Amino acid sequence: TQAQQKQEAENDDGADKDGEAGTVTGGASDADDAAGSEDTAQQPDAQEPQAQTCTISIDCSTILDNMDKLKRAKTEVQYEEGDTVFTMLKRELKSRKMHYDFEGSGSAAYLTGLCNIYEFDCGKLSGWEFAVNGSFPSVGMGVYKLSPGDSVALIYTCDLGDDIGNHYDG
Repeated sequence: TQAQQKQEAENDDGADKDGEAGTVTGGASDADDAAGSEDTAQQPDAQEPQAQTCTISIDCSTILDNMDKLKRAKTEVQYEEGDTVFTMLKRELKSRKMHYDFEGSGSAAYLTGLCNIYEFDCGKLSGWEFAVNGSFPSVGMGVYKLSPGDSVALIYTCDLGDDIGNHYDG
């Protein structure tokens, strides 16, 4: 269930959730190891080479300075009788040449990426959700049929919906 996935992800996050830099450890190559073992055999007092370390970090803070470029104003679009959120969205994104990725179809249709922002980009509980008229439907975008005047919002969550008002007790 969604609640179990959230709990498992929270248990697995560790230091990554805090944004701490990871450590990369490197050492001598296999050829160096082979040569070193010969030298060590000849020189009993020689020390084994120490592993070398460095740190890496990933910094996406500039995205916060450019959030206005990600927001799109509400745009009125036409849809055809029987269109679902999924069929309308694919048609509109394609016509506007906006990058997107989906997986599945019908009730399992899911928006995995929009404008190069993908599920899991902000952790194990992150991804795209949709709302219609301010509410999160209990069905997928591939089966939710549009009605005149509907307002569809695509919203990115970083906490399995809890951070955007879509709490799931599953």
